[in-house]
Amino acid sequence: MINREFLGPQFGLTPERGKESFNNILYLLEYLVARQINGTLTSYELDLMRRHFDLTVDSNGLYTPKNSHDNLTAKLCACLIFHFYDLQDMKLSVMLKQVWYRPWDAAFYIYYLAPKPIRWILKPLIYITFIQIAIAIIKKHKVRPKLHERILWTLQGKAYKLRRMQNDGKILGLIKLITLKGAYPRITRFLRGLYLRYVGPEYGYTLMYNYFYEKDHPVILEWRQLVRTGRDPLI
Repeated sequence: MINREFLGPQFGLTPERGKESFNNILYLLEYLVARQINGTLTSYELDLMRRHFDLTVDSNGLYTPKNSHDNLTAKLCACLIFHFYDLQDMKLSVMLKQVWYRPWDAAFYIYYLAPKPIRWILKPLIYITFIQIAIAIIKKHKVRPKLHERILWTLQGKAYKLRRMQNDGKILGLIKLITLKGAYPRITRFLRGLYLRYVGPEYGYTLMYNYFYEKDHPVILEWRQLVRTGRDPLI
């Protein structure tokens, strides 16, 4: 069970309207997926996601206040993994406008949400998603702010601090693979091998531990339990 103290907005697990954090659908999904793999997922915890969707859905079946690509992808994956919510309520055209600069996300959305004739024609596009996941795994880190932002801020005389973020795409890629592994077992095994090589044998737990500042965060604790019980999220 999620500790109640972690249901505040600062920890990203709150399904209350007006207390949403930037990527809290993704954070809650990370927790619930680990609970499901551990065999400890409760109906109460799954209902958190349902209530989260009900309270934060916008007119396009997406997410308010922030349709980030992380939240959109997490919402779609949650619907597919836990078999609830009507996918047809999620408007693909609006989602594609949000990720026009991220073709790997667009390919993932098209694979699941496009009408059947179009979906089958464009099905090979899903390999763009797999390629991006592989690149994200191998890539050591990303630098923020971005180069163009650093140039602009320098010209404006604004101060900034460089941050090197090590989880660039690795966590979201893992969530996508958990969703896709039944349809693409060979590719999943290959990409799992990359996780093992470049992140380590406890890759899921390692990624969560590196991401969350609070080391007693329920997402970290649940993924640690996966390690203790010897369960692999991609097997």
